[in-house]
Amino acid sequence: MIENSIWFEKYSPKVIEDVILPSKFKNRLLECVKNQKLPNFGFWSAKPGLGKTSTARALIKSLDADAMFLNASLEKGIDVLRTKIFNFASQESFDDRTKIVVLDECDNLGKDFQQAARGFLDEFSCNCSFIFTGNYKSKIIEPLLDRLENYDFCDFDKTEMIKPIFDRLIYILESEKVEVTNETKISLANMIKFYFPCIRSMVRDLQKCVSNGNFEFRQEYSDFGDIFETLKQKKYLDVVKKVNTLNNPDGMFEFLYNNIEDFKNIPNAIIKLADYQFKAETVRDKNLNLSACLVELMGCL
Repeated sequence: MIENSIWFEKYSPKVIEDVILPSKFKNRLLECVKNQKLPNFGFWSAKPGLGKTSTARALIKSLDADAMFLNASLEKGIDVLRTKIFNFASQESFDDRTKIVVLDECDNLGKDFQQAARGFLDEFSCNCSFIFTGNYKSKIIEPLLDRLENYDFCDFDKTEMIKPIFDRLIYILESEKVEVTNETKISLANMIKFYFPCIRSMVRDLQKCVSNGNFEFRQEYSDFGDIFETLKQKKYLDVVKKVNTLNNPDGMFEFLYNNIEDFKNIPNAIIKLADYQFKAETVRDKNLNLSACLVELMGCL
């Protein structure tokens, strides 16, 4: 089965105790589970893979809640609010289970939907809790945000997150019968540094970097250097081919910035880097976005 072969699915958190979160936030959620009472939450992060949706699912499981999970990218018409959500939220649970509506990727919801949702929260919060998740909190109207207890997953303290992430990755390796040596721990530390804060990418590459019962993280910095040398030679097609092999194209923005002194027009190079790094948060094809950035940066060399 897929969930048994793909580690990210196999080891995704099932209950709140399993979720990697700052202690203050995690204790808040555990308190909600203990009291069987959930406020209306907003989980946000500009970067994917930080655990917004996993946290919402873990809350549902921990509460054994009667839940409706909607992908707001697909179901965002106001009729969904007036029919499907209304019918669910307005009816009491027959077995006294907590009722939860999760609107995943809710930053895709239109203003009409958001305006109407305010009234739903006011009317049905005594009977049903709402969890909104999204990448762009700025796309949500202020009156709706004011009705939520909001958490930005990008703002979590790195120093508090590193150890539980490290411990979780060690647990996964040991569960998969992978030998954990001092070299393994060093590779894990490098992986966390490379991908932080995206836990999903860490677990994905954790599986990819295991071979014959051993783990070795192969950083892409050497690949970044090779691409940069090809960029200096202004070999457009070779640059594109090499970019398309990268697993973490966004990581090259940091590499380029760390080597900014190699550019002749440094101010212009910085502006272009900042522009494309910003675009990388929303583009569908990150490799294409990086390729476009590099083509423009050729003019700064």
